[in-house]
Amino acid sequence: NIQHNDIEIIPSIVDIIGINIILKSVINYTVQLMTNQTSPIHESTSDCPIEYCLNFVDSLLPRRQACCAASRRIAVSMLGTTTQCVEYCYPTLEGAGYEVIVFHVVGGGGSVMAELVERGMFQGGVIDLTISELLDHLCGGLFPAGKERLEHFVVLV
Repeated sequence: NIQHNDIEIIPSIVDIIGINIILKSVINYTVQLMTNQTSPIHESTSDCPIEYCLNFVDSLLPRRQACCAASRRIAVSMLGTTTQCVEYCYPTLEGAGYEVIVFHVVGGGGSVMAELVERGMFQGGVIDLTISELLDHLCGGLFPAGKERLEHFVVLV
């Protein structure tokens, strides 16, 4: 008998295209939780879903692991309109030895990606193909990420 308090929502953090350090950690945590090998991660003290996702990544990936091999890690933004392009580029980047981590940008995805870039997780680069969150901010769209959406990337140039 499933009750309302038997539900755990686990954010995938990244788009599910290929396996990477973040997705492996999320899947591993989910399996451990489902098999009672771990306890749910403490509840977020913030109502902000982006902060919750960042705290979730921090709890799954120790700083050393998150920054390890960062020079071979690339962040890529994706949405339906750019999926075909990402799917075309992905094997080439992976074949060149990069770990490609794709973020689905619907308000939170781009912000989480930007914050992880600022934290040094993607020294290999950023391919920000999908800036719809910024346009949504400017034009009143459905998934705005805020005016800071691209500010994190300026330091990489």
